[in-house]
Amino acid sequence: MFREKEKFSPDRIVNMDETGITTVLQTPKVICKSGLKQVGQCVSAERGILVTFCGIITAVGTAIPPVYIFPRVRMKDAYLFGAVPGAVAFASKSG
Repeated sequence: MFREKEKFSPDRIVNMDETGITTVLQTPKVICKSGLKQVGQCVSAERGILVTFCGIITAVGTAIPPVYIFPRVRMKDAYLFGAVPGAVAFASKSG
């Protein structure tokens, strides 16, 4: 309906979604024998930071490089080490 009215081609229609990614891994599930009183598990006390990730894709399936938003005042190039080629990062005071 909207596409027919406005005459947008599929490569001009985009879907963007954002999600938060933490820098500390979740604790794994522990499997043990039923009835045990104590089960040992190591848990990290580190809180970590929350990085906002934005993924963008067009209606024809073309993916635009991802965007990362770090809760920082100044941006460093090292934050993108190991990221997808073409990824963009920004710094935001509130993340």
